[in-house]
This record gives sequence, structure tokens and C-alpha cells, in this order.
Amino acid sequence: MKEKYLLKFNMFNRVSEMMNNHRQIWESLPQAVTAVDHLNRNLQEIHTLKLKSARNVSPLLAQLVRNRKKLTGQLVPVVSILQVIAWELRDGKMATRVDLGKKKLKKSDDRKLILRAHQVLEEARRITKLAQSTASQATDPSVMHPLVKAEEYGLTSEKTEALEESLKDFEETYMETRDYLEFEKKCRKRIKQLVKETNLLLKNKLDLLMTLFESDHPDFYAAYLESRQLMYPVPPVEPSPAPKEIRRKPGRPPGSGKTKNSATTEKKKRGRPPKSTGKKRGRPPKKTGTEKETTANAGGKATARDKPKQRRGRPPKKVSEKKAEVSNEKESQDTPTE
Repeated sequence: MKEKYLLKFNMFNRVSEMMNNHRQIWESLPQAVTAVDHLNRNLQEIHTLKLKSARNVSPLLAQLVRNRKKLTGQLVPVVSILQVIAWELRDGKMATRVDLGKKKLKKSDDRKLILRAHQVLEEARRITKLAQSTASQATDPSVMHPLVKAEEYGLTSEKTEALEESLKDFEETYMETRDYLEFEKKCRKRIKQLVKETNLLLKNKLDLLMTLFESDHPDFYAAYLESRQLMYPVPPVEPSPAPKEIRRKPGRPPGSGKTKNSATTEKKKRGRPPKSTGKKRGRPPKKTGTEKETTANAGGKATARDKPKQRRGRPPKKVSEKKAEVSNEKESQDTPTE
């Protein structure tokens, strides 16, 4: 039974017990009597179904697993013998019927395993019967049908009987397990239906009828409301663990000698030494405009790099020469030509 159904079932029991203890108060109301009787019948049926479906299935399932393992162990060699005989007889249909390996038997469920075991057992019986009939009719022993030599392959009557007995045990265990699981499923379904029906009975009938006793019997009405509450189980409170004692490590007492910070600062780091701050190889860095101005203001000689680069070709004319040329051109324009 699920937890929610179990909580409601316990609540129904408390309501029934409380109503039976105070029957002299409400027995004068016929509809209340009818509702309580219906409640008691439902509770009795739920209790009976709960007991019937409370069987421990683990031993039955363990027995089913053991019987399946035993059946598979006896089925595999018989299948192998039948496959060899089908190959010698060149019987493709028979080879298809007995095409069962360990992987197929392992993957198949219990129902399919029973069907395949029955199929293999029927095939083994057919082969043994044919072998007996052909052996009795064989005239020339030098030319014998492969069916006559079935015992030489290991297909004996004892092996067939052992397979039949294992199949019977497994089938009985499987049927018992299946019947119980189906019955348990029906019980759960019926319990669910009864819980729902009883809950509606209390909600739509008995709760409303009990309001008639609220003014005349307040204690009874309060007890009824209290019994209608779901009582959730309180989880056990685990005691808090005791605080652990802080034990000091053996050695110097705290505060004596150097502190941890000073000791760590004095230690040198392992690895490569720090890089030197000397000048890097190669060309010196180019000076910015501010540096050039400072060097010019200082009155020192400008370096070769600070001087502007001269362009190739004619040197630039001076400003005085440009003015003289401009004045000569103007005079030549003012004088008249002869």
C-alpha cells in the first residue's frame, strides 16, 4: 500500500474508533448510522485485502531464478545436439526451429523461454521416436540413417526426461509468481477504489451531519475534527554530534619565536632569479617631441638623430633670396619696354 493510502486508512480507523466510542450521541440520527456502517464495511475489506497482498515475494522470485538457471543449463546441450542432427539431415526447417543460442535464451523473458523449451522438447521426442523406428527397420547396418545414431550424439532418453522435469518445475514456479502478482495488482486497484469511496463518504455526508452536534456537543465535534486530520509520521531527531576537541600539535607554544608572516617573507623563492633592469640590446628608444624640446632648451648640441633629414636634390632657398627675386620681378614689370 502506498503512503498516501496508508495515511488515509489510518485516519479512517481513528474516525471509526471515535464514532464507536461516542455512539450514544449520534445513534439517534439514522443517516449517520448508515454512513458509519458503510465506513466500517469498507475498512474491513481494506484490512482483508491488505493482509492478502502482504506476502513476501522475494523467496518465490529467488526460486524462479534458480529454476530458470537449471532449465537453461539443460536446454543448451539438447539444442546443440539437435542443430548437429539438422545439419547432417540437411533439414533447414528443423535447423530454424532449434536455432537457439545462449544469447537468445538469456534475452528471452520467462514466457518465451517456456515456449521455446516446449518446442525443443517436442523436437527431441520426435527425433528419438524416428531413431527407434528406423533402427528397428534397418537391414544393412553399414548404411544407417543418422537418426539411428542419435545416442552417439548424446541425445539420450535420460537427458530428455531431465529437460522435461526442469521445464515442469520452472513452469509451475512461473505460473505461481504470475498469479500472485496479478492478484496483488487487483488488490491494489481495489484498495485505491475503496479509499476514494470512503473519503467521498466522509467528505460529502458524515462531515456535514456532524455539524448538527457542534452546538450541543462541542467536545464530541472537536474530537471528530481532530480524528479527521492526517497524521504524518514524525522523523526521528538525530542527536547533534559533540564538538571535537582542538588538539595542539607538539612543538613550540603559539607566540614564541618568529611569526608565520615573518618566516614566510624571509624565505627565498625557488626557481630562476629575477631579471636584471639593465638596458636591452639593440637601438635605443626614439625620443618623443617633449624630450627634443627639453634638449634644445638646455642649450646643448643636438644629436644627429634630432636633426631633420635633408632631402636629395637642390638645397632650399633662403627667405632673403626669395624676397629679392620677388622684388626684381615687380621692377621688371613696372619698367616700359622700348
